[in-house]
Amino acid sequence: IHSINVTGSAASTGSFGALHINGALPTIGVGTTSPDIRAQLHLVSSDNLSILRMQDDDTNAYFNVEGGYISMGDDTGLSANNLNWAISNKRLGIGNSAPEADLHIGDRQSGTGTNATLRLSEGNGGGASCGFDMKYSGSLDTLYFTSKDGSGNFVDRMVINRDTGKVGIGTTSPDQIFHVHRGSDSNTVATFENSGTAMLQMLSPDGATQGMLFGDVSDNNIGKIQYEHTGNYLSFVTNTTEALKLDSSQNAIF
Repeated sequence: IHSINVTGSAASTGSFGALHINGALPTIGVGTTSPDIRAQLHLVSSDNLSILRMQDDDTNAYFNVEGGYISMGDDTGLSANNLNWAISNKRLGIGNSAPEADLHIGDRQSGTGTNATLRLSEGNGGGASCGFDMKYSGSLDTLYFTSKDGSGNFVDRMVINRDTGKVGIGTTSPDQIFHVHRGSDSNTVATFENSGTAMLQMLSPDGATQGMLFGDVSDNNIGKIQYEHTGNYLSFVTNTTEALKLDSSQNAIF
């Protein structure tokens, strides 16, 4: 026997419409009498949704084709609970049923204030093998880069605020566009190294002022070193008062 056709009403109890088995290829068609010879199982639906269900003693999963998407998970149809692949633009949505980028990760819960996390790790990522988490917090509009410390606790290493663009390293509340904080275990906050001469450069428009501020909790600019491009002089301020000025002719003015 090269083929078998089983037909019936799709609305009838216990019936599945049409089943076609081609023993010569072999292929099985459900909902079609002309199954694709490249497929061993070909499902066709007339209601814009084709579903394959797989189940064992403790797990139930669906493989869905609907609306230009391939969707896999524990929901039937296109759902944020599933893994969703857009066929036309080749985009993958995880926790997202309408991916807007090549890889779009969202929280499967609907609404604002939810989180989306990407984990990079060794193996399964448990215990000490857990590498880094990159997490977007919808409630704080902030991207967190997190890893475990020596005690096995997750620590926020760097944050970027979506709305302000402020970047914080060692702090989750950056005051300026770039804010670095280090605890009391070291006096050095940042090191800049080059294989040759090393310089720290500041650039600004003509006539602007550049400098460095020294502050504390009581006064965030109690001391400063600044260069005035208008008059081309360098000044030193201590306790909020100018202590020394070097003018454009290299004269020292106290």
